[in-house]
Amino acid sequence: MEEISEIEKLFEDCLPEAKNKIKKYSIDLKLKVLKLLDLNVSMHKIEDRLGINRKTIREWRDKKNLFLDINAKSVRYRCNRVKGLNTIFSEEEELKIKLWIIECRKQLCPISTKSLVAYASKMKEDFNIKHINVKLRWAYRFLKRYGFSIRRITHLGQFIPRLHSEIKKKFIENIISER
Repeated sequence: MEEISEIEKLFEDCLPEAKNKIKKYSIDLKLKVLKLLDLNVSMHKIEDRLGINRKTIREWRDKKNLFLDINAKSVRYRCNRVKGLNTIFSEEEELKIKLWIIECRKQLCPISTKSLVAYASKMKEDFNIKHINVKLRWAYRFLKRYGFSIRRITHLGQFIPRLHSEIKKKFIENIISER
């Protein structure tokens, strides 16, 4: 009897989110559905009660370890993330990366997005973050978030051509002749 009440309670917890028109399910819902499967509730019954396709439930079952890992480690990010922003680092960690960029620029060291990703990956290891990869997309969002831009070294237009006086003379003659 007690087991049945736990199953019913899980169904009641899942129902509001599962019946939502937008079919993007939270990790919490996925874990509750997986718990129902652990309690030997059939996929047909879950599909009937919650309206979640069996194929989707099977995919969740196959990725169960990934969901458990993400859920366990995401608790850290729920409290430490930069408020309102979707980032993998906390405010303190992003501030350290920001100060690193400022320090490198003071020393006239060029910073590319690849070097930023490499430094952030090193920081990720220092802060013991294992389940998220730092990618270029994160670097571009980070730069935009803090108002940085990538400065590129250019060699165009820095030197006057050797024959500039001759080119200038021909240009002036061409202008005068067309008048």
